[in-house]
Amino acid sequence: MKKQKCAQALLLSVMLLNAGVVGANVVGQSGSASSDTDGVVQFKRDDTPVIPVDPEDPTVEVTDPDITVPVERGDLGILARPAKFDFDINEISSANLVGQQSFNHVSGAKQFVSVWDGRLREHNWSLSVRMSTFANAGHVLTGAEISIKDLATSRITGGGTSLAAVATPSNLTAPNQVTITSTGATSVLSTSGLAKEQSSIYWKTSDITLEIPGASLQGVNFNSPYEAVVTWTLTGTPDA
Repeated sequence: MKKQKCAQALLLSVMLLNAGVVGANVVGQSGSASSDTDGVVQFKRDDTPVIPVDPEDPTVEVTDPDITVPVERGDLGILARPAKFDFDINEISSANLVGQQSFNHVSGAKQFVSVWDGRLREHNWSLSVRMSTFANAGHVLTGAEISIKDLATSRITGGGTSLAAVATPSNLTAPNQVTITSTGATSVLSTSGLAKEQSSIYWKTSDITLEIPGASLQGVNFNSPYEAVVTWTLTGTPDA
């Protein structure tokens, strides 16, 4: 009985104590009250496919599958590059065995290479190019080089809504002329700062030539084309 009375007394004490406590959400002697609401936001990488546009006219989309390369909006990637360097069929004779021989590219629309940078954390990137040797049935055109002059640069920005072309942007570095060889990679476009979305180098097909030492034409094969592969390499750090 004594224990029961003690328990009742303890319970009464707790009830009286709680009755004197005012919750934080109830205005008490302080004259104010508060209560909390959680705020939450989360982000995900944008995986929308990018459609490249003409480096000089952002209203013109480029959809040729031989030129475009799949890239998503959150990527750093090569967005477009020429489908082919075509130097046509050329008549040659022993007169071409002396000196350096130049062969023109077939006429056509301008060509371009575009880089897309949709990263948030990283910014720097560099694009280079090299080629394999031109060969046909074991015969190699040793020393052959592809020369492109009068390169121009542009950057297309605007988040895919109101696009604008920025001619010769200051944060892009590109040579005025590039020589593509099989002996090493050549830098063609780079940035050391912000160059987001589509950055490009472009040129006219009339400004492309294939340069071959005449001596390499000795023993040339006539039955089928000589072929080489031109490789564009983009280096940079993806967002983690």
